[in-house]
Amino acid sequence: MMKDEHFFSVLKTKLFSLFAFGQMLSQFGDFLGQMALIALIGAHKERSPLAFSELTISMALPILLFGPIVGVLVDRWEKRKVLMVSDSLRALIVFLIPLLLKSTRAIFSVYSLVFFLFLFGLFSSASRMALIPVLAGKQRVLAANAVMNFIGRAAAVAGMILGGLIVGWEFWWRIGCQSWEAGFYLDALTFLFSVGTLALIKIKETTVPTREKSNLNNSQFNLYDLWRKKITAVGKDLLDSLQFIRGERVVLLVILSVVLVASFGGTLYALIILIIQQVAAKEIEGVGFLGGIMALGMMLGSFVLGMFGSRVDRKKIIIGGIGLLGIIIALFAHSLIFLWMIPLAFLAGLALSPVMISQDTLLHEIVPPSGHGRIFSTRDMVLNSGFVLSALVIGFMAQVIVPLFGVGQKERVTLFGVGILIFILSLIGQFWMTQNHRQK
Repeated sequence: MMKDEHFFSVLKTKLFSLFAFGQMLSQFGDFLGQMALIALIGAHKERSPLAFSELTISMALPILLFGPIVGVLVDRWEKRKVLMVSDSLRALIVFLIPLLLKSTRAIFSVYSLVFFLFLFGLFSSASRMALIPVLAGKQRVLAANAVMNFIGRAAAVAGMILGGLIVGWEFWWRIGCQSWEAGFYLDALTFLFSVGTLALIKIKETTVPTREKSNLNNSQFNLYDLWRKKITAVGKDLLDSLQFIRGERVVLLVILSVVLVASFGGTLYALIILIIQQVAAKEIEGVGFLGGIMALGMMLGSFVLGMFGSRVDRKKIIIGGIGLLGIIIALFAHSLIFLWMIPLAFLAGLALSPVMISQDTLLHEIVPPSGHGRIFSTRDMVLNSGFVLSALVIGFMAQVIVPLFGVGQKERVTLFGVGILIFILSLIGQFWMTQNHRQK
């Protein structure tokens, strides 16, 4: 480990610190918007394990359709400009959500805007991850990822806890505003603040060269040929990315571990939120409070790993953390009162953040910089597709399959089964990693 490679040293880089601050504002808006969406769905649909699963379709469909392609495009463009444009468009979209719902009075009309919100979120995420080593330096990637995870969790604490209070505040009703409506308007402001900080950052970026530019000076220039070649080039870059993942065992391990992290997220949406609402005195505030507690655990996990984790095997952190998450999920299924859920939420965050930081760091270290946009958009595709599929499957299991066996407390039984399955898969991952090490 380099002498200056730790959590606080990377914050001495002014451009990185400004970038981190702006992204904290943007991510605060993400979580505030999440709370507003949860409140919106709760106000317009009957509660069931599938109620929130339906929302995940609009959230994850963009990544399923455009995930890797977004990464290829981001690699060809200037990341800072992509981030500025995408956050500006997200500000506009979240501002329009309550206006569209009021004019159509149909909850499904909102899903179209949610689709585009998360589509531009793909560009934001891939650009953000590709900018980290540019601003922090290659030797400080682990520390920079730890800082970004830490400030992201700080944004989550504020977004979930304050978001729950903001969305549930009766004051909005007194001024003729829906309780969830103000959350979207404030969300739009956070994105605009993020754009403002990015405008202050001046850096020189390297992009993937494209052959199409030379055709612009050709007297025989043909628009159809230009786009045909562009699509072919994008397809080739995408195929190269998939072959790289298959050929690098560590990268493949990271991608498979992302699937399990996604399953945890799908379980959170399909079952855990519903169980929290069943036991919490104030439903939306209870969800926000436990979300904030989990984010506090993630902040501590990020700080500890950023300070002392550079010498620890990243692969062991990933597999061990996922196994611990499985145990926590199983224990959560047996939590009958809200008070029991608080330490479990904190431990879940403490286990989750080192896993995610280690995943990002391994990808930064192994994948060439020219492919960072592609690999992180692929990571996002796996994360989001796994999220939506697990949410739908788990919600369907809890609502349709489990009751066929005459089992009571269908949500808790399903949740316990998911936790045990994730733990078993982590053991299989440990065995696979050990066998590969012996073969070497």
